[in-house]
Amino acid sequence: MADDMLMMPIRVLSPEYGNEVVATENGLDEVYHTRLVIIDDISRLWLLKLQRQYQVQNEFPKYHQVVRRLGEYIGENFTVNSIHKSSYLRHIAIYWQTMPEVYLDIQIVQVLTGQQKQTSMPIDQWIRYFQSIKTPNAILSDEHVSKLVIESSNSAEDSLVGVKVERFRSDAVKEIRSILNNDKRQVESQLESLLIQNLYPNQERLVRWMLDLLTSGNKINTLKRYLSEIGNGFIAGTRTTDFMQCSKHDYHYLYNEIIAEKNPNKLGFTKTVICSLHHSLKRYYQAPDIDIRGGGDPQIVSSYLIPNQVYHTILNCIAEQETLSDYYKQALSIVTILLYRTGMRISEILGLQVKDIEYDNQGFKEYNVIVRSNAHRDLKSDDGTRRICLSLLLLPKEIEMFKKLFHLKENQSSRYLFTLAYQSSPLSRHSIEQPLKRILENTAYHDLTMHSFRHNVISNMALILRCNPTFAQQFTGYDEMQIVKIKTHFLGKKRRVSTNHWDALMEFAGHADLNTTFSSYIHVADLIASHQLQQAKLTLPLDVVNKLIGTSRMDLKQHNTLALESRDDKVNLSKIRPYVNRKIECKKLKLADYEVKAPHSTSRIIDTDKEQSSAVFGRYSRETIEKLLCDLEDGQTLGDASRLNFRYDDALMIYERALSLVKNDDGTLNHKLISKRRKQGSNHIVIAPTPLHYREEQALVYQCFDNLEALYTSKASRREIKQMLKVFYEKTNTSKSEIRFSFKQEKLFYSYLKIMCQILPSKHWRVNISCIESEPYINEKNKKAYRPVVNKAAQIKRIEEFRQKVPSFESELTSLGTYNGYALTVISPLKQKGNSKLSSALMSYVLHFLLIVDGLTN
Repeated sequence: MADDMLMMPIRVLSPEYGNEVVATENGLDEVYHTRLVIIDDISRLWLLKLQRQYQVQNEFPKYHQVVRRLGEYIGENFTVNSIHKSSYLRHIAIYWQTMPEVYLDIQIVQVLTGQQKQTSMPIDQWIRYFQSIKTPNAILSDEHVSKLVIESSNSAEDSLVGVKVERFRSDAVKEIRSILNNDKRQVESQLESLLIQNLYPNQERLVRWMLDLLTSGNKINTLKRYLSEIGNGFIAGTRTTDFMQCSKHDYHYLYNEIIAEKNPNKLGFTKTVICSLHHSLKRYYQAPDIDIRGGGDPQIVSSYLIPNQVYHTILNCIAEQETLSDYYKQALSIVTILLYRTGMRISEILGLQVKDIEYDNQGFKEYNVIVRSNAHRDLKSDDGTRRICLSLLLLPKEIEMFKKLFHLKENQSSRYLFTLAYQSSPLSRHSIEQPLKRILENTAYHDLTMHSFRHNVISNMALILRCNPTFAQQFTGYDEMQIVKIKTHFLGKKRRVSTNHWDALMEFAGHADLNTTFSSYIHVADLIASHQLQQAKLTLPLDVVNKLIGTSRMDLKQHNTLALESRDDKVNLSKIRPYVNRKIECKKLKLADYEVKAPHSTSRIIDTDKEQSSAVFGRYSRETIEKLLCDLEDGQTLGDASRLNFRYDDALMIYERALSLVKNDDGTLNHKLISKRRKQGSNHIVIAPTPLHYREEQALVYQCFDNLEALYTSKASRREIKQMLKVFYEKTNTSKSEIRFSFKQEKLFYSYLKIMCQILPSKHWRVNISCIESEPYINEKNKKAYRPVVNKAAQIKRIEEFRQKVPSFESELTSLGTYNGYALTVISPLKQKGNSKLSSALMSYVLHFLLIVDGLTN
């Protein structure tokens, strides 16, 4: 593995705890957990000798045989089950802790000696971790986020259906709840009618359970409470389950996933409800007997790690979806980022409220999440309340994506951070689970669950806190500098070698007990122990090394000039690790190369101390510039308003530019960009762009600035945009929302339209082409006057010319007789008013901003 580390994975039979369940021939299940046996520098030499010796003999002895033989050899006669109590391990632990350059804490000693319950990943998962992933070809639509879609499985139950009937597509939980809320006298008949629908297997079992409860004499309120407690969890957890093949451990996984989202103070009720459901499944569907309340069955852990390339594959697949709306792309991407970086439970993420985000409203650089209970969801325990520093854990481009969504929701006065499109209700678990399952279903990671991300984050954080940055970066996706910052944040500057790292990790995970963190979530404890022992500088005499691996002084020196100390003929074993590894028969695990596509590129090393530069706003952000202008409007001096975030010269330039845009040469207000109706907050005039208040408009503004960032990277595009900014400033006026061009300015109009459609796609624009002429007539006072009339022939000709010149234009082309020429407006993303669509001032906001910051960047 990484850092020339040599590990021997083994499966240890363990009746009470494990991560693998294997069926035996006699129908019983055997439970195993996985350990990575550490091959230190001296053992490495012995391993090579043994491999050569056993090449022509029998296979290696079993682990339990080796341990038993060791017990006989030292006279303690211990076995695998009793070795942790031996004097041998107690004494060797002291030796480990006193080795030079090795800093083993008591928790890692307990891992090494088997006293701490923990498991690594199975060997096939380790091999999978280091392999490349197949590019997903999933197609997502908004329905996969907004609705619960039950996928059909190839189970035996489905194969019995000879006639293909369309499946029951409604939300079964919602349908049952609707029945329970209706006339009580009809509940039983309506449930029976629902049961004979062509339900999916999990829907059928849920309806059967409700019917069973009702016929057993339970009250309707009891059915409602039971359904609310586990109904959605059961449906979401069994979307693709083949019930015919379900073992008792599969049911354990399902019920543990449901329990994991519940308040531990109410687990008694949750388990009672689950027992009721499982009793119905046993009665009607031959489900196996299981011990739901604990004490009889072994603890089975889902041990998962998620490589960085899988994370980026998910993000890339979301970004490339053509049938998924931009809003849901944004929401799915940010939830995935939070899952992969923060270790929050999916329920904690989806229950986040806007008020749960703390941020620096001066510099807009520090963002924290406060995880706490609210009306939408409870935390598992009081220890689950915690603060998570997003600015530290998210990479620069990831935090920018989060900031966009957060400030959008903040400006809308939204309650929840992640909501359904155009609604106030929060996203549900299946809104995230369905798309991710579709993305990964044809890959090696089809078994990934939402909770797998939490296992990965906590394991990665353990590596960060207890290993060197060069080692930790190979697993975490952070660069060395970021790892040092994270470690310092959790442990403090004076405690980089600290005894409180496990307490810090336990607090980060929101656990009340460190045993929970180790036994269920940390799957790299063996790696950490191995890495710590790798730091020891062990030496052996050259003749001993020669006897073990048959090398020579010349071979060692050719490999590494520092391998041999000539004065005393000692071999530095840490210097010959690659040399010995090449001779040992082993599988080399190296992370696969992969391409990270924009805008989620985080593979390159980013110096997070460097100021992130925007092609549009330079070293600043739109939020800080807007705040500067608003503070000046409120009466602050330029020095006070710019002190925290700006170089004074830059702030002065922005201020003078903003003033020049709203004033004429004689000092009077021009009202080209600022309406007369906007009121001053102090004696200072209004200079900031007119804010937008609707979520739909703000979302399009973010899209505009994203497109501008790309356009400004080209000198030619930047030059064209600046030319059109002059056109905009000459023609704009707050009294009308459209930009008008006469027919003599035809060439200028098409140039302007081309640039505007690069900033905001053409589907959001409305073009009006009207040919109006003056016609003389005698008015009521018997005098000659003129009135406008439409020249229909000329108008049709102009419209046809437009369609030929701009065939890619996707939106409205009108011919209302209001102006003789071309008129260009942005269609409001809000609902229609009557039969006509409203216009929006969002492009005025964007272009006003561009005029203000003109000159900040080259």
